Amino acid sequence: MIYTASYFYKNHHHGKLISISRSNPRPFVSIPRLMPFVPSKRLLDWWKNSNQVRDDRLEYRSKFADELTTNDEKIARWLTQGHRRDVTLLCWEKPGDFCHRQIVGEVIQSLLPDYWGGDNIPQTKIEKLTASCQSADLEVYCDRLTFDSGFSLYEITVQGKSAGIWTEMGAENLLSQLVNPTNPVS
Repeated sequence: MIYTASYFYKNHHHGKLISISRSNPRPFVSIPRLMPFVPSKRLLDWWKNSNQVRDDRLEYRSKFADELTTNDEKIARWLTQGHRRDVTLLCWEKPGDFCHRQIVGEVIQSLLPDYWGGDNIPQTKIEKLTASCQSADLEVYCDRLTFDSGFSLYEITVQGKSAGIWTEMGAENLLSQLVNPTNPVS
């Protein structure tokens, strides 16, 4: 699935993180940037100097749509990569604020509705369990593999070694055991 979210709401981050902003906050300087979805400096300068009222938001949407049109081929190439793993496109604005990522989400939803996960969607139980493992200094990664039918499996890596591919319930059980090892899993 493809999601959009703010950098600052980590509980809305799913899978691989990709920037769609001109600059990244310090903790995110090393993540890749998807330039076809990044607004131009000229557009951002115009926005910052506008009154940011309804008419300005409409004009921004129109100008950004024009910019996206000039990147149609690059966007199409990225969107046709077959996104079997979750991706979150990140920008600065907090949920509810006007942001170009809403427009990016609309583009993704119109072109790949089966892969659109949404804007500012909280993490799933599996993602929260993975984060809990990582907070406990366990090197645990869990990638959701989504198939055309909408069916998902979870590929889990623990301490750099594959722990296999699991159903949702199996992944929850394994991650729960790692977080709370009452019966440790080897």
